[in-house]
Amino acid sequence: MKNILKVVIATFILAVAMLTQVPNSGVKAAAAEKTGIVTVDNVNVYKGPGKSFGITGGKVFKGELVKYYQTTNGWTYAVSENDQGWIWGEYVQASTGVGVLNNAWANLYKGAGSGTGTQGRINQGTSVVMFESKNGWRHIHANGQESWVWGDFVSKSSGVGTISTSYANLYKGAGSKYGTKGSVNHGTTVKLAELKNGWRHVYMDGQEAWVWDGNISKGSYLTAYEGKITNPSYVNAYQSNGKNNGIKGRVNNGEKVTVYQNSGGWTYIQGRNIEGWVWNTYVNPIHKTGTITNTTFANVYNKANGSSGTKGRINQGDTVAVFEQQNGWKKVMSGDTTGWVWGEFVLNEMVTPSNEFGVETTSANVNVYRGPAKSYSTIGSIPMDSVVSIYQLQNGWRYVHAGYIEGWVWGEYVDPLGGITVFLDPGHGQNDPGAIGFGLKEKDAVLDIGLKARALFNNKSPLNIMMTRSADSSEVTANGKDISTSDSLKLRTDYAKKHKKSNDDIFISLHANAFNGNADGGESYYYSSFSARAVNPHSADSKLLAESIQARLVEYMKLKDRGVKEGNFAVLRENVMPATLIEMGFIDNKSDNDKLKDDYWRNQAARAVYQGTLDYYKKKGFKVDSYGL
Repeated sequence: MKNILKVVIATFILAVAMLTQVPNSGVKAAAAEKTGIVTVDNVNVYKGPGKSFGITGGKVFKGELVKYYQTTNGWTYAVSENDQGWIWGEYVQASTGVGVLNNAWANLYKGAGSGTGTQGRINQGTSVVMFESKNGWRHIHANGQESWVWGDFVSKSSGVGTISTSYANLYKGAGSKYGTKGSVNHGTTVKLAELKNGWRHVYMDGQEAWVWDGNISKGSYLTAYEGKITNPSYVNAYQSNGKNNGIKGRVNNGEKVTVYQNSGGWTYIQGRNIEGWVWNTYVNPIHKTGTITNTTFANVYNKANGSSGTKGRINQGDTVAVFEQQNGWKKVMSGDTTGWVWGEFVLNEMVTPSNEFGVETTSANVNVYRGPAKSYSTIGSIPMDSVVSIYQLQNGWRYVHAGYIEGWVWGEYVDPLGGITVFLDPGHGQNDPGAIGFGLKEKDAVLDIGLKARALFNNKSPLNIMMTRSADSSEVTANGKDISTSDSLKLRTDYAKKHKKSNDDIFISLHANAFNGNADGGESYYYSSFSARAVNPHSADSKLLAESIQARLVEYMKLKDRGVKEGNFAVLRENVMPATLIEMGFIDNKSDNDKLKDDYWRNQAARAVYQGTLDYYKKKGFKVDSYGL
């Protein structure tokens, strides 16, 4: 009851704060961001949730896709291509998801009926953002415009994927008994529709078929939003998330596109005349948030050059909305000021909205800073047990909003995951190469995967990451001295004991298997206290951790599933926290070895460790959805 009262009180305080303060820097989302479409012409954007706050000077227009966040007294905070601020909530229609056209083609109508007049047509496989249904018709956004199509022509989609095997047969129905329609090669992009008995209905280049779902790699799926191409002149759009499968065409600088999915640094976009993959740095989303840094203040210019006249200045540590980049300059908004600043003065990243109220500070009188470091000045403090909303993560710091104060605090004080340490243990090292296959040493492969996993954790989550070794030589390999394997194993568990911070810490040991070339696949181990000399009392949680990572290992690396097993390994048995040892394929099996050598599959292994860890904490009751891939 105490926590419920805190949430209610905090919600009231934050609502009052929204009504009495003018938003002055970026989006302050008190709920997960959503996609919507503007339903009324020329909607004014206000500085606060009411007409008394005055307009920003910008407008949003009918048919425009927007990101929107919290609602206060009927007003909604929205971000469009050209502005951000408060608009009347009834003017935004919520998206119901992404779809794909399943008919050979469909006319686009101005309203929910064939008598409303046509405004073009789209072909089979076109991606659409879906909105409400009316009398059998579906309201959509496609090819840069809003329209209506007959509802039966649109299937709900789960995004796009690429063929991950050397090839995949295309079938006429959801099973091999239906006969083939040909095949597609590795890397081919397919749009994903319904899943049936393990078979996926897909669309590609004007045709539809069914493919075994295990042959498809999915990227991180995004709720569709609008962006602009920012690379000078043009960018190439490719057939897959890489340059190997050829160019589909060009997308010009400044062209508005709809963004659907990210995968391996590539973004799937749809413009008026083309769909395909472009390198993600060439697509500017509706906006990012940033912090003025590397300078005491930044002049704001009228244009993207230093001779166009200034409009004011923004101080170090201030948070800004970032819209686009041009020749090293960034277009930003801070309060009533919109203009261009030198790009090196803006440290920016995508907003990570708070999922809900209810995160309590865990330290007395948490200092709030103007920027994400102690070198910035403080703007106040938050008492212990205060309830705050948390936003973006930057180098371990969190942007928070509590009552009338907002700014940066050290993440461990406000985020339940922030005080947890994940120990990554790349096996072997130094004089111990581990297993060897086809010239590849186990110690080298697992170290690279461990470093890639650490980068994911550091960039995407507040979890604290410690590695038993981040190089060939470390304290667990006695810093270059020749030591026995048993001594090294003891040093690894001693390292975890020494640095353990909380009861929720976990230990993940990374390995590759070997069995005379006669086995393949991935497997994960946990210790089940079947020995009197065991010191690890966390059998159930160790098994849960192993199961969580094993499932993602099979999914992401496309390995044979050898299951989760009990294992009497020293790093598991002698540990003081939930621990698992994962075998990421057999290094002496040619197929598995090819993956362990390949940078793409090593990244996939790191993704499996990362997402599997989040799955574990989710099962333990932590709120981790906003950190997922």
